[in-house]
Amino acid sequence: MTTVKPLLKTPISYYGGKQMMLRHILPKIPEHHTYCEPFFGGGALFWGKAPSSFEVVNDINNRLISFYKVLKYDIDELQRLINETFHSRQQHRETAQEYQSGEAEIRDALRMAWSIWVQTNMSFSCVIDGGFGYDRKGSTALKIYNKKKMLTDAYQERLKRVTIESYDVLKVMKAYDSPETFFYLDPPYVTSDQGAYKGYTLDDFRNLLEACLKMQGKFLLSSYPEPILMDYRDRFGWKSEDIKKTLAVDGRRAQKKEKTECLTWNY
Repeated sequence: MTTVKPLLKTPISYYGGKQMMLRHILPKIPEHHTYCEPFFGGGALFWGKAPSSFEVVNDINNRLISFYKVLKYDIDELQRLINETFHSRQQHRETAQEYQSGEAEIRDALRMAWSIWVQTNMSFSCVIDGGFGYDRKGSTALKIYNKKKMLTDAYQERLKRVTIESYDVLKVMKAYDSPETFFYLDPPYVTSDQGAYKGYTLDDFRNLLEACLKMQGKFLLSSYPEPILMDYRDRFGWKSEDIKKTLAVDGRRAQKKEKTECLTWNY
């Protein structure tokens, strides 16, 4: 397998992110004109790949989209707030309250973006509104320090020509579909903890697979080995690769556990 080194790391360590899967995904990106990522989240693949001629990213979480808009248009002020932030349970609690306050309406995009950065980088397992992440040896505080240094103007530059949407996934796919479009699809996993995207159902996943059948473009889908996915693979001849991963021990799980990440594509 050809090794492709990621160009940038995601600025936020998002729950369910694909940073550790990039070595499997990057070499599979086909030739395309338009890149569309309807379930953007932390955007590990977007940040890691080379820019495309036209790019669209979408996420139904308006608060998350506000982070990317601030990153695109007001990175200096965001950098200032982040540089003034320390690894602190109190600030973690403060930003959790800020995040929840924006559920109905975002009043201050800059503070919301700051809250997103703190919550994704300082929460246990990177879960927004999760517990405060720490350890007894100082490695977590060092990780936060390195994350601060990583947030450079390169991220603003990368977003300059990108279209940012916060819209229904299937409608976004229909709007940007063409023979020259490549979709990377990383939906919430229907049989897993969905974090901030709780409520994504098997019917939603089925509708996504049906949209994949009808599209003109190319897609690569990340998922767990759901029976419905195995059925679509077999019936429609989609290509696939399944990768076994070991989940680290966390506060809810005393022993390591294996999972299978399924990559499925139509080209």
